[in-house]
Amino acid sequence: MHSPGEQPDKHAQGPPFFVDRNMGKHIAQAIIDAGYDAIHHDDKFGPTTPDTEWLKEVGKNGWLVISRDEKIGKNPSELIALIDAQVHAFFFILQQQSSQVVIDAVIRCLPHMLEIAKRKSPPTLAIINKHGKLERLEGWDRLRDRVQEQQEKRNRGQ
Repeated sequence: MHSPGEQPDKHAQGPPFFVDRNMGKHIAQAIIDAGYDAIHHDDKFGPTTPDTEWLKEVGKNGWLVISRDEKIGKNPSELIALIDAQVHAFFFILQQQSSQVVIDAVIRCLPHMLEIAKRKSPPTLAIINKHGKLERLEGWDRLRDRVQEQQEKRNRGQ
């Protein structure tokens, strides 16, 4: 247990959170201010780095993705990239929310995100709602399994 103002032991928390550039640096800073490790996209990658490229690096490092990509779930190539990169990814997709609502929701979810990363093998895809709760993306498990089966078939054929 930590006394007020004392930062938790970051090594005991788990992997850092990788904040996509569409979330803004203020989200990464809020995560850091809450006592967690965070890396903003622009601190590691250029502004035009394709998602598929940074996702591979994030997956290799075991970082947890936080993004605001409203196209998720509608773009199969992005979903395939998430699966290929083997990342735990969490998306705040509600538009027209104030920065403070987004920050509060993300901060509330951080312990749950870390718990998922500890107990579940990637890939994971979840939605952060405005109340700071994680929701499963409808159809994610079926899509993930179908893509992984197709990948296994391709690998056997090579």
